[in-house]
Amino acid sequence: MVKIKNTFFIPIGCSCINHFQLDFFCNENQTINHERIGGLLDWAITTPESTIQLFKYFLDGSIKNVLIERKNYIKEKGRVKNTKFDGLYFWHDPDVLDSPNNFEAFQNKINHLVSNMIGISRSGSPSVSIWSNVQPNLFSAVSEIKDWKDFQLSKDHYESIKILALEFFGSSNKSFFITKKEDLLFEDCLREDIITFELARGPDYQGSVGLFAPLIEKLI
Repeated sequence: MVKIKNTFFIPIGCSCINHFQLDFFCNENQTINHERIGGLLDWAITTPESTIQLFKYFLDGSIKNVLIERKNYIKEKGRVKNTKFDGLYFWHDPDVLDSPNNFEAFQNKINHLVSNMIGISRSGSPSVSIWSNVQPNLFSAVSEIKDWKDFQLSKDHYESIKILALEFFGSSNKSFFITKKEDLLFEDCLREDIITFELARGPDYQGSVGLFAPLIEKLI
């Protein structure tokens, strides 16, 4: 998650390519005022259904309890999963369930990241929610834990995420969805907030430098 000029850019799923692309943009544009801020989904893997569930928990005020309760976590195929969600995996935190100290540190981190998100929602600042499922290695990375169809974008998911992001972050929020045509489960009718990239599947997880730059430049 990054604040560029006066606008917060907030990854909301499905994977960490959003964070990498924001980081690339800041590195390539050092003269543009920016601030890196930890976001809840910077490093997580989440299905679109889980993004919807997250927003609902934020809106009803239960998000911190849902995310810090030890009983809500299991390890599935070596990945830490919160069972209150359709598919929310803390991909880069494989050891948090190994000891009480590890989980306490994880709780502290989650509390901090959730507080960052709530702070933005209360600030009234312009914000951009970025959802994507184009990370080249995502298809293979999730193959052992979920069906790929669970990461494709349906019309219901698209509409619900837009509405909930607007409700949570406020009227100055805009949502954008970056996907492959084959992973978009409805006709987009040239919607301006749906961007299609035909990235080949493969081992890459960052995307090329500047891949998201045209979108970011348009919005700052």
